[in-house]
Amino acid sequence: MLLVNRAATEMLGDVEDVFLHFDRQRRAVGIGEAPAGDPRSYRTTKRGNSKQVAISPTRFVRHYEIPKGNFPAAMEGDLLVFEVGPAEA
Repeated sequence: MLLVNRAATEMLGDVEDVFLHFDRQRRAVGIGEAPAGDPRSYRTTKRGNSKQVAISPTRFVRHYEIPKGNFPAAMEGDLLVFEVGPAEA
């Protein structure tokens, strides 16, 4: 499960469905808004009364071997991006 904290959620905006992108060279994940109902998208789930959201991309996380941890995120164009490990040389 990916938890997106309040600050990152505010940067991304109020989105219900997201696409996930993975840059193998940078070992970075990008999260961007997806059209509602797109079969390739993931649904965001609000966590209680907070601005935090959860995304459950189990296969995506396993496939790209994304470790558990806290990763700083920043907007790059329309994507919320966070690096999950050292970049490939």
